[in-house]
This record gives sequence, structure tokens and C-alpha cells, in this order.
Amino acid sequence: MRFRSLIYFFLIFSVILFAAGCGGDGSGGISGNDDPAGDNGGTGNGNDNEVIPPGPWLCFTANEAGSTVTTVISYGAVTHTPSLEYSCDGEAWLPFVLNSGDPETDTKITLANAGDKVYLRAKDKNDSFSEPDESGIVSFAMTGSIAASGNVMSLVDKDCTATDIPSDYCFESLFEDCAVLTTAPELPATILAEGCYDCMFYGCSNLISAPALPATELADFCYYCMFDSCSSLTSAPELPATTLAFCCYNCMFSGCTGITSAPVLPATTLAVGCYEEMFDGCSSLSAAPELPATTLANSCYCFMFSDCSNLTTVPELPATTLAERCYRGMFYGCSSLTSAPALPATTLEKECYWGMFGNCSELTTAPELPAEALKTSCYRGMFQGCEKLNSITVHFVSWTGSFIYATTDWVIGVKSTGDFYCPSALVGGNPTAPGNFDNSKVHAGWTISILP
Repeated sequence: MRFRSLIYFFLIFSVILFAAGCGGDGSGGISGNDDPAGDNGGTGNGNDNEVIPPGPWLCFTANEAGSTVTTVISYGAVTHTPSLEYSCDGEAWLPFVLNSGDPETDTKITLANAGDKVYLRAKDKNDSFSEPDESGIVSFAMTGSIAASGNVMSLVDKDCTATDIPSDYCFESLFEDCAVLTTAPELPATILAEGCYDCMFYGCSNLISAPALPATELADFCYYCMFDSCSSLTSAPELPATTLAFCCYNCMFSGCTGITSAPVLPATTLAVGCYEEMFDGCSSLSAAPELPATTLANSCYCFMFSDCSNLTTVPELPATTLAERCYRGMFYGCSSLTSAPALPATTLEKECYWGMFGNCSELTTAPELPAEALKTSCYRGMFQGCEKLNSITVHFVSWTGSFIYATTDWVIGVKSTGDFYCPSALVGGNPTAPGNFDNSKVHAGWTISILP
């Protein structure tokens, strides 16, 4: 560790020697000359009765006595350690030591009483908080029960005036697995950076509300897995962007089992993987939002609502120009879904509908499939496990050709009896021929009828 001056050395030494704390009565663990306020817990201005208004900085408030806050380093070494300071009163500040190489040396704040607060900010400005390229991630670690508030940008800008994220992956995994976190800080940035909020609240299972996300221009991976496994969230923030970025909402709310309503998704310009697994496993979600885009991107809706076991209302899917894997697994495991949206596209793409309705155990009728020519794995596993499905109508004329695995296993596990409607050419004019029946063609026990 490098010390700029002897005074700086003694400030750090005081944090090492004593367990840093913030107590409303001065009992938080810092005493005498080590008290940040200089007066055993007062305001720092000689008048203990004067209330200091809270600053704009990131603030942690104890919901229960003895809650603690510290930092951990993961996913590699941090080569540029952010420079932070903390205060219990918003006036007197001490260095917040992190990445010292010794967990016993790094600052650990103990909030002695319920309601005690600690503020954090950059000593001046930090070019980043975590390192770009997914290495050297700085995260908070907490015990007890803690509510966050204030402006998260104080970690990179002391004055909290910045509205642009300064670097890629800046706040990646900032609160990852902080299961004791109950509320989130403000995220006011309007100019984002790649991966800036990647996994930011991943695993925050007691987080009850999400912060506003005002940005209208997104960046690649910006919200990737942001609230993944936040099982206490019941609603999602507004998402106003109309032009999306690569994997921007990928897995954003995956595993949020408490979410009952989805935000409006107004975007008409999509990007690769933009909504992939966005609501995967949101088992309390009953209605999906409208999806107005008519031109799709590769993997754009891939597994978007997979395992949403209470989903009963799905959006219209008006797109007639598809993309590879665009609807792959979109409603996989939606076991309460009884009807499917129309699929008007007549030109398919590779893996476009693969597993789209797999394990939709209440689905009885498949959407009509108007395409006359297939593509590799386009319908693969599309209705696999739909145990009540008893009707399929198709317009393609051949099971074979250059398209590989086009209908592989697509009717495994459907109802034992049902009706299959198709052109005469698909079955060679003979609906009862044995070669028409297997799990990759027409389910055995179904009746084939020729379309007019």
C-alpha cells in the first residue's frame, strides 16, 4: 500500500486499528480523535442539535442494528483501485480503504443502531469503479439488513453532477448477492456504457423495488442480468428506449419470481439478443407486454418468457420478416398458456421457432403455420411436451430437403389423438401411409386431413 503522507498513514491506521462504525449516539466503533465528526457522533459543527440535511451521495441505512458494509474484489485483480471516502454525518470524511490485499485492512463499516447511515463518494472523480472487460470487479458485501439511497454516481463523481457512465462495466456486479439489500440507490445516468449495470443487483433476493432507469439510448449488455434472481421484486421499472442494443435486456429480470406485471416495451428497432431470457422464470407474471416490432433480430425474443408458469396472455407477433432463433423457446414451459399468438410469417429462418411452445401443457391448438418452405431446425421441438395439443395446420409440402432437423421431435408428448391438416403433397396424397407418422412428422394416433 502506498501512503502519500504521514497524515494519510495515520488516517488509514485508525481504520485498521478500530472497527469503523457509524452510530447515532457515537457508539459505532470510532472513538476520540477517530470519530469522523470530531465530536463523538455530533454534526461536526459544534452544535449537536442542528440536523445536517442528507447529501446526494450514495447512502446506506441500517434497517437493523449491527448491519455492516464492506467491499470485495472478484473475477480478477483490480489494477486501478477507485478512491473513495465515507462519512457518518455528511461533513467529516475518512478514506474508505479497499483492495488493500488484506480483508482485515479494508474498511468495514458497522452501523451500530437501526437508522444509522453511512455516505460514500469518490475523493474527487474515478474514471471507473470496476474494471472494463469483465475483470477486477469491485462489489459491496453486506450483513444485517440495509437500505440504499442517494446517487450511485457519487462513487465516480464526488459532486454527483455527472449523468454519463464513465467506462464500460463501471458498476458491474456492484451489489451482486447482497441478499440483505432492501432498496436500491438512484441510477440517474442518461448516457450508458457497455455492461455498465451488468449483474448489478444479481441475487438481491430482498430487494423490493427497482430504481428508475431514465436512459433512452442504450449500450451493449447495459442491463444484462441486472435484477436476475431478485425474487422480492413485484414490478419492473419503465424502459423508455425505442432503439435497443446488443443483449441490452438479456436476462434482466430472469428468476424474478415475484414480478406480477411487465413494463411497456415500446422499441421498434431491435438488436441481437435484446430481449433474450428477459423474463425467464418470472412465475408470477400473467400477461406479457405488447411487442410492436415488425422486423426482428437474431435471438431477439429467444426464451423471453420461458418458464413463466402463470402466463396466460401473450402479445401479438406481427413480424413477417424473421431472424435466426428469433422466437426460439419464447414461451417454453409456460404451463398455463391455453392459446398461442398468430404466426403470419411465410419466410422462415434457421431455428426461428425451435422449442417456441415446448412444455406448454395447457395449449390445445397450434397457430397455423403458413410457410411453404422450411429452414434448418425451424420447427424443431416446437410443440414438444404440449400434452393437450390436438390440432396442427401446416402449409409446407415436404419433410425433406436442404433444411436439416426442420421438424425434429416437434410433436413428442402431444395428446395421443388429434388432427393434422396439411397439403396433399406433404403426405404424397396418402394420409394413412405409415411413413407419415413419427415424432418428427405426425404423431401416431392423429388423423391427417388434406387442406382444400
